[in-house]
Amino acid sequence: MKIDELNIGMDIDNKTLCEIFQCSPQGGMRRSLKTNSLVLISNKIHSVYNDLWKGDIFLYTGMGQKGDQNLNFM
Repeated sequence: MKIDELNIGMDIDNKTLCEIFQCSPQGGMRRSLKTNSLVLISNKIHSVYNDLWKGDIFLYTGMGQKGDQNLNFM
């Protein structure tokens, strides 16, 4: 399967996700230099984080101890 074959609401397993994005199989934030992507993993059933949707905006809680997150790639 390729990235452009993904659809909203589609269920895929972790192995397939890692093959598509060529990313690590672990962690909530998985950066892939090979596909120039950042895969965010959110578990709405069981999570210590409070990820949520506000309209069309997804509010994701990720790595770090304090402060706001940003997407600065050096």
